[in-house]
Amino acid sequence: MKRSVFVIFMALSSIACCDNPEKVVLGFYDWYFSVIGKQDEKEYRPGFMADTNGMVVIDMEKYIKNLRKYNCSENMIKRELSTYKECIKNVKGVRYENLLDDFDYDGVGCSYVYYYRWIHSQEIMDGVKIVEVKTLSNGKQMVKGRFYNIDEETKEYSFWDWYCLVILVQENKNWKIDDISISDK
Repeated sequence: MKRSVFVIFMALSSIACCDNPEKVVLGFYDWYFSVIGKQDEKEYRPGFMADTNGMVVIDMEKYIKNLRKYNCSENMIKRELSTYKECIKNVKGVRYENLLDDFDYDGVGCSYVYYYRWIHSQEIMDGVKIVEVKTLSNGKQMVKGRFYNIDEETKEYSFWDWYCLVILVQENKNWKIDDISISDK
């Protein structure tokens, strides 16, 4: 009897989020919607801070740590880091106190501050509903989700005309997000 209980426990415990592409995507977006709702910027995007000379530097530590925690592949993280190169280079000569004014983030290649990266919107959404899961020919998985909001009073869902297309790869037998694109189809 003890052996059967142990086998059942081991079987259930092996069903983790990383073993299921849908759960990986839902876990990522649960985290993302939670932190953008709290407006805790360093959690969901690189932040600005002053170095010892009062000049702007980009703080990516917490953001990258979260991408790893919420199952993004190292390949995706590497690509993500490269998208901020222009911004990092251009803000090196800016005094941190100048960011408090009406700073032109577009002019220095830092337009990511104007929208939520993983939903490509300036509007906050409440969640994502998985509408399709497909195995691709290269062994990757594609998970398609549709963004929604919930009316707190009526508990009704209103769906956006935006979808996330998330490509996942296996790393060490765990599914990892390798790419996210947003589409209207």
